[in-house]
Amino acid sequence: MLKVFANAETGRTLALVFVYFRVVNICLAYRDQLLTPAAADVMTVFRFVATAGLTIFLAASIQHAI
Repeated sequence: MLKVFANAETGRTLALVFVYFRVVNICLAYRDQLLTPAAADVMTVFRFVATAGLTIFLAASIQHAI
C-alpha cells in the first residue's frame, strides 16, 4: 500500500536515511574487524557481514509492520 503524507520532508528524510545507512555500515565494519581474523577467507567475511546486515535490516523493518 502506498502511503502519502501531507507534510513530507523529503530532504530531511533522505538525509536521515543516509545517516542511518552510514552508522549501520560503520558498526558492521567494526564488528567484522573485531570478530574475524585478519587472514580470513573472503567468503567467510562476506557471509558474516551479509548475515549481520540482513539481521539489522529485518530488525529495522519490524517497526514498519507495527
